Order: sequence, then structure tokens, then C-alpha cells
Amino acid sequence: MSQSALPAVEQITHPIGDFSGMRSSIGNFPQYAPHSAQDVINVVKHAVQKNHKLRFRAQGHSLNGGSLPKPEETLIVSHKLQQVRFKSPGTVCVGSGVVLWTLQDILKRVGFALPMYNDGYPGPTVGGYIGAGGIGPGSIEYGGFWNNVASVKIVDGLGELHEIHRGDEIFNWLFGSMGQLGYIVEATLKIIPSAHSHQPRYATGYQVTAPFLEKPVIPLEFQLQENQGLFWFTLVCPTEHLEVAHSSLKTLERSYHGVLQFQERYSYQIKYLDEPTPPLFHPYQGDLVATGAWGWLLEISEQGLSRLLEFDDAFTELTTTHPHYRRYIQSELPNAINDFRRCFGEEVYGKFESLKNHWDPHHVFNAGSVFIQP
Repeated sequence: MSQSALPAVEQITHPIGDFSGMRSSIGNFPQYAPHSAQDVINVVKHAVQKNHKLRFRAQGHSLNGGSLPKPEETLIVSHKLQQVRFKSPGTVCVGSGVVLWTLQDILKRVGFALPMYNDGYPGPTVGGYIGAGGIGPGSIEYGGFWNNVASVKIVDGLGELHEIHRGDEIFNWLFGSMGQLGYIVEATLKIIPSAHSHQPRYATGYQVTAPFLEKPVIPLEFQLQENQGLFWFTLVCPTEHLEVAHSSLKTLERSYHGVLQFQERYSYQIKYLDEPTPPLFHPYQGDLVATGAWGWLLEISEQGLSRLLEFDDAFTELTTTHPHYRRYIQSELPNAINDFRRCFGEEVYGKFESLKNHWDPHHVFNAGSVFIQP
């Protein structure tokens, strides 16, 4: 394929939805599925030349509709960026479309494991997890995903490929950036010996193509029935404020009794490892905890959704008026520009917008979701 050739474009003739079930895309849109970084470069340069907008989608595991194409947008999906390469001991190079649970299975076969990855079931991809920030059960020992990534390859809004390393100014801003700064094509992740392996031999040069999980196996406790929705609302705070945070959440849930069938509260401890916490996740530089409310909206009706959005707004109000709280907004319901401004705060939002204008000056990527289009 020549450097300027575009990958095949597929015309999708039906709407697609997000995880919330509340939002859907337009019913007819073009879609690219790049196989390589060069494919992504070609698509982006073509979009800039033609003044087209691009929307990114991986597994669509979010509630805010951010991966749903709008009129006159082209969707780029990552499910063909599936290469897994063993290049340097202690790390693995992974295409952005590889689902983390699938990667963990591949690593186990050769005696290694990811230090931390998502809870629940096979949802996020490598690229999606970076775009959301990335926390999970392993965070209690290994920190956030940002502590477990050595470098990230992205294509910027001009179609230029960059390899961003830990220590580069932009590195920490990628975590939680929701695809606003560039299209992630590959990441180099830290790996450790698996629990059942003793000093496994690193297979330098070994590579494999991960399978694409079109329909992940979802445990029964997470499966949705017809006319039913699963929603989560995550508050992040320093560990010493957890008890007060739980009290605040209980009060909020009582005020909105019956909006959701609330489930047992979750908490993920996030160890601080003497490396900066991403500004889009939390400004505090120390041990954090992510906790929150979650449960089922048992009937998706106009009245039910209205009450759900009222609860969501009250939750945002709680997390933005307390000096130690932040909302983990990246995969949750809010989808208005002012919501992101409120949750990030003016200083962080302003810096994020400045980086957006530098790395994606034409606002080609995911336009109008987080920032006003120029």
C-alpha cells in the first residue's frame, strides 16, 4: 500500500448506540478500520485536506455518546489494530484495539501478566483505557494505568506520528483525554511475571495477533434485560476523605430513592507511586480512592430518564463543590461542554484546551464533545 492510500471505507447503514442505551448515532455514516499507523496517518491527512471530521470508537464502553458519529463525520474503529509484540524485557507493545482481558490471556500463556487492568468483564481496549484514564483492582498496588505505560504512539490532528514517552510533557495529559489530542495506535505496557510463573523467559521477537472480541462474554450480574440500563457515577478523592465521601453519597442516594436500583458501593484504592497523577484524573498528588454509586434503571421511560439526569446533575454538583472531590467523568453520562469544564475546573480545562489547539489545531478529532469548535 502506498503512503497516501486510504484503507477501505465501509458504509454503515444503521445507527449504533452507546452503553447507556440512551443515545444513538446517525443512521448512515462511513467507517474506516485501519490496520496500521500508516493507515491512520493517511485517514487523518485526507480528513484535514477535505475538511472532514473524524470520530473515534473502540468497544463503545461509555455512557456519554462520545464515540457516536454525528452528521458529516467519519468513524474510525480500532478493532484491526490487534498486534501484540514482545520487543523489550519488562514490556509488551500492543495495538490500541486489543481488549485488556484478551491481552491478559495472551500474556498468561507466556508466563506474564498486566500489573493492573479493568474490573468486571472484557470491556475496554488499550486505547480506550488510556483515553478514560484507567483504574482497577490492581491500582491498590500498581497505581493507575498511567503508572504502567512506558510510551504511547499517537497520530496528531495533522497526520503526524509521535511516540510519547513517560516524562514528556504531553504524556500524562493523554490519560483521560478521550481522544481529543490524538489517535492512539499502539502503547508499550509494563508487564510482570504471572502469579503462577517463576522467572519466565522473555520471548524477544515473538508477536501474535489478538482476536477481536465482537461480542464479549458478559457475566450475568452485568447483563442488561430489555428496557433496562446500567449506570455508574464515580467520585475520586484522597484516601483520607473516603469516609466523608461515603456519607455524602448515602445522603445523595436517599434524596433520589427509586431513581436506580442501587448496588453495593465499590471502592478502588489507587496507590501514588511518586509519579504525577494525570491532571484530567485528579490534581492531588498522593493516594486516591475511586468510589461511587451504581445500579440499574429498571425502566427506561421519559420520567425515569428525567430523574436519572437530575441525579447525575446533583452528583456533578457534589463532586465540583467539594475541594477534595473530582468526578471520573470520562466514561459517564455527562456529555455537554460545560459539564467537562465544571468537572475539570477552569485551570485544567484551559490547559487541556490549549493542548487540544496545539495537537489538533483543526479540531478534526471528536469535535464538539469537550470543546467548542473554532
